[in-house]
Amino acid sequence: TFHSARSRGIPARPISVKRWGSTAMLLLLNGQWELALQAGVFSIFNMSAPSGSRDLVNADYTVGLLTSYRIGPFSGFLRLSPPPPPEFAPGR
Repeated sequence: TFHSARSRGIPARPISVKRWGSTAMLLLLNGQWELALQAGVFSIFNMSAPSGSRDLVNADYTVGLLTSYRIGPFSGFLRLSPPPPPEFAPGR
């Protein structure tokens, strides 16, 4: 996906946002309980870097355990992942 990014006092520049994510099932019990591993990568590239390359500006990673339960037409899930480091915690 291509976007345009603008910072304070800096003209807009083209960027590219790439996302990748996947869920891998680890365990299925009685067709009702499921345990899975879920991971994702979210990257931003500077498409107009002076070097002519596509420079990586930022990358965020996420990983967590996912458990789900299904009974009849109803289902629910819970995703467990570690908290962010203190420097990235909300309110800082």
